[in-house]
Amino acid sequence: MSDTTDFSWVGADGSLHSGSAGELMRAFDAGAVPAKNPVWRQGWSEWVAMGDALAERLIEDDLEGPPTTPDVDAVPTSPMIDPDATCEELTQPLYQLVTVAPRPTPPRAAPTALPLGGTTHTVPPPVKRQSLRAPVLIGAAFGAIGAMVAAGIVASAAAEARSPTLRRAAAPKVSLPTASPTAARGCALTARPTELAPRVARTPALHVVTLSDQRVALGVTATEKTGLGLTLALDPLKVEKSDLLADPRHVAGVIPSAAGAFTVDRFTRRAAGSAAFSLGMTPAGFTRIADDGAQSTIWPGQAGEIISRPAVVTAPDASLAVAFRRGDDDRGVVRFGWLDAQGGKKSELGLLSVESGVVGEPTLAVTDDRVVVAYAARQPADAPWSIELASAKLGELPASTLRFGTEASRDRPALASLPGGGWLLAWVEGDRESGRRVRAQRLTRALAPEGAVIEVGESPHPVGALALHAIGGQVLVLLSERRHRQTEVLQAARIFCR
Repeated sequence: MSDTTDFSWVGADGSLHSGSAGELMRAFDAGAVPAKNPVWRQGWSEWVAMGDALAERLIEDDLEGPPTTPDVDAVPTSPMIDPDATCEELTQPLYQLVTVAPRPTPPRAAPTALPLGGTTHTVPPPVKRQSLRAPVLIGAAFGAIGAMVAAGIVASAAAEARSPTLRRAAAPKVSLPTASPTAARGCALTARPTELAPRVARTPALHVVTLSDQRVALGVTATEKTGLGLTLALDPLKVEKSDLLADPRHVAGVIPSAAGAFTVDRFTRRAAGSAAFSLGMTPAGFTRIADDGAQSTIWPGQAGEIISRPAVVTAPDASLAVAFRRGDDDRGVVRFGWLDAQGGKKSELGLLSVESGVVGEPTLAVTDDRVVVAYAARQPADAPWSIELASAKLGELPASTLRFGTEASRDRPALASLPGGGWLLAWVEGDRESGRRVRAQRLTRALAPEGAVIEVGESPHPVGALALHAIGGQVLVLLSERRHRQTEVLQAARIFCR
């Protein structure tokens, strides 16, 4: 084995290490490098799981070039990795699929104005940063139209029998966010949750595009090494085609194209609809990785900390908005920046933080002139979850955040842009004792609540993933429900906004 320091790997604690092949093997033998954690070598175009690197003899002297991808059908299964294992949490610097355990909700305190983060910084961040306070989103009482819509939803839902699967809620069980006084526009649920796939990964990665015929292509992770490419019809909501995709090493995501084709991501995040490149962490920092293996560092440094799987959306000018959480479930910050259509740096890497809190993974949505970032946060760490929203003009960095609600615990936000410049925000509310509810509400361009809260469904089971995708005035709601021990059920509902 080589004695040069040309290997990098992620240890069991999520930290990044570098050293020789001998040091890597000694760490593996000592149990400090799990078989599922990624390894990288100078000259390789991508990270490889440790177990696969050993099975394919990639850590020997006579293998100098980048690893090649064997044919899927011809690759023997590594004895160290179960090909049917689900996508569990992988603490490594490229992405992280997080399975969040149910969190007990502490006793509710009287609403107070909390200090909010939101100051943006360049990389590396200054030693001391300033915090900007933003007001809690408030409004007057529901308008007459909002009350009528809410009453109709409650009346229709109350007539349905309870079941252990996700369904429309019988009635609101916690206080609702306030709405704007003039709720002239609104949204309503037009299709209840419908099952799309009986078994997908725990907290699956979901990626969606609209096809030219107004159908939808959906990519979803299924197991550690497989994923699904689904083609959906919207009216009625159903699966028209289902393709199984596989990779001999790892499936971190399934990315659909506008033509209906699907591409498997391993340890990076492919920018859908762009030039041929992916985005991910390397030892040099956040990096653009071309399909031929060429790498260029976009935002250097801080590669020793794990990041969540990057959220990437394409703006009308073809530029890319990128957001991710740096750090783990218990300690992290949200980073945000802009790339051009070819993956070159267009802005510095901004910082959206919550002081002394816990931060979830961010989500993004864009309109013709603005971008919105949403993520769940707990401030302080033992407080209920709330949702932080940050907005900026295209190409710029957000300067502050707004907090959506302070009373009920709200987690796993999802965003979609609506015609006319507004937004639809969805979230998961509640816990094991009170039940989980998926809710949504329209927001104005200024991120103020507008109209009544939409009761998408409720369930006694945890909700793993939640995503929104807008097609004109229709919004597809995608969610996964953990009815099984190791997998989840993928479902979809539909909301219409006028």
